[in-house]
Amino acid sequence: MKKHKWNFIKKLSCVSLSIISLSIYSSGYAETLRDALEKAVQSNPKILAAEQNRLSIDQIVNQAKANYYPQVKATAAWGPEWSRNSNTIASVLAGGPAAVTMPVRQVGLTLDQMVFDGYATKGEVARNRARANSAAYSVLTTVQDTAMSAVEAYFDVLREQELVELARKNLSDYIHGMHSIQLRSQEGVGNNADLIQAQGQIALAESNLLAERSNLQDAMARYRLVVGDFPEKLRHPVPIPRFAIPSSEISALDFAVKHNPNIKASEADIQMAYEQKQVAKAKNWPRLDLQAGLDRNRNVGGTRGPDFDEFIFARVTYDIFTGGSITGRQRETAHELQQAHEIRNNAYRQVLQQTKFAWDSLITAQKLLPFLNRHVEAAESTGISYGKQFEIGKRNLLDVLNVRTEYFAAGRAKIEGKYKILLSQYQLLHAMGNLVQVLQLPIPAETSQYHLS
Repeated sequence: MKKHKWNFIKKLSCVSLSIISLSIYSSGYAETLRDALEKAVQSNPKILAAEQNRLSIDQIVNQAKANYYPQVKATAAWGPEWSRNSNTIASVLAGGPAAVTMPVRQVGLTLDQMVFDGYATKGEVARNRARANSAAYSVLTTVQDTAMSAVEAYFDVLREQELVELARKNLSDYIHGMHSIQLRSQEGVGNNADLIQAQGQIALAESNLLAERSNLQDAMARYRLVVGDFPEKLRHPVPIPRFAIPSSEISALDFAVKHNPNIKASEADIQMAYEQKQVAKAKNWPRLDLQAGLDRNRNVGGTRGPDFDEFIFARVTYDIFTGGSITGRQRETAHELQQAHEIRNNAYRQVLQQTKFAWDSLITAQKLLPFLNRHVEAAESTGISYGKQFEIGKRNLLDVLNVRTEYFAAGRAKIEGKYKILLSQYQLLHAMGNLVQVLQLPIPAETSQYHLS
């Protein structure tokens, strides 16, 4: 019976050690957090799409500016024209036909220059500049969000690697303990219940290791989704400079309100809605255009020969009655302006909530970590003492197994607590809106804004 148990232990040990010896990941290149973030920022499709959106709005600004410049149009037409009018009818008295068909040629050139349009063009240019500014802040928001996702993915991989190592060590300790129990059993000191109990704990440690390895694979898959590549051998990130973390919650909230790109984008949207309202008011004014042109026609209107024309006009147009459409449009833009204000207020609340949550999470994690460290130290010290007492018969196996389980749980909590502090720091920077600047990541040119007068 003992020989059968010993064979079982050896087989179990071989299987366990083969799992432990599997390389989680190997590479000669060590990737830093900055490397990962640069990859994510430069290749992420969401950022590239946001950049293209900003570039397209730049062209809309140029289209709006076009109304300031003269519009020149050339026309040309050739073809037969059938005419019956006062000219042809009058020709009947001279023996001519009442209707004629003649080949017509028309060539014309016109120039239109807007002189005054009720400030509609000025408002339209300003509106689209504000729209471009909103898009620029959206690019920065997307960069910040992508960088934060990459940070989370980076830390997830590092944390899961440490948890796998902890689970591996935990399994190794149980296997070592199994050998001790087997030796005690061979010497007649141990008992069959201890052996069964130890086997159960090894099975649990095996499952913990497999679960952590599965979590690591999931973390690596998430990393690839955000960064674009599977992680190389990741380095532990350098600490965030102290000056980047505010000294108080009030300072963090104040900075976030002034610099978070979501709030900046919503403020640009308010400016855009205001300028749109100004454009709608342009219909309250008359419009003045300068028009000039020339025509070089032939055989027009049933009259043979040239028909030349040159003109220059100052043309005034004014909408006296449009069925209420102008007033309706002005009321519509007034409501849209108020809507933009409320959207900004909502963004303001969300940024404050995110910043406060990140601050509270950071402070709590920093206060908690010393207790987690002490728990690990106490569990480790207790485990050593219990192991010695078990060897001389003053402790039973259940006490030893319980303290090992506690040590594993304490170690896991310590690792998670350590990364919680790191992650909370980056989450605070993200909520404040200066994550990209603190990390000194390359910022796309499309995040630049127009200066609005």
